[in-house]
Amino acid sequence: MCRSGSLSDSRVMTLLEDSFVPVQIDISQQGAELAEIAPGLAVWESVRRSHWKYRFGYATSVVVDGDGKRVLAASGWGRWWEYGTCANFNPDLYLAFLLTGQERHRRLTSLRAAPPGPERAAALGDLSREILDSLHAAYDAKTEKPRGEARRKRRPIYGEE
Repeated sequence: MCRSGSLSDSRVMTLLEDSFVPVQIDISQQGAELAEIAPGLAVWESVRRSHWKYRFGYATSVVVDGDGKRVLAASGWGRWWEYGTCANFNPDLYLAFLLTGQERHRRLTSLRAAPPGPERAAALGDLSREILDSLHAAYDAKTEKPRGEARRKRRPIYGEE
């Protein structure tokens, strides 16, 4: 994350300080297993293991729910050539990313408190698809090898256990 970019913006810092519990994880240190820290980060752990260049680290931000099991929003890769178009470097986009995560957290909390039934299940499914689509947009559109539709049709990851 570029400290001279999004994290130097007073609006971003105020929202982070008031509404989030920021945690920085240095994945370049041996022994840091992301899925042990927050189960929702298992996908990022698999990315880290997938190619040598990611084993040294990469800059991204992720909003997870309070128990760390569900990813609610992600900022994208934050590669140097995306400077200005990625939330990691653009304070306005980073603020929108945080607000999206915050809004999804409110919705998830409300749905968890709702009585079980088909409406609740449908709303959880809609939220799950929305989150998954946004993760694909944040990462797939910016990769050298975009993943195909077949990869997108996997089981939802945000439903009830």
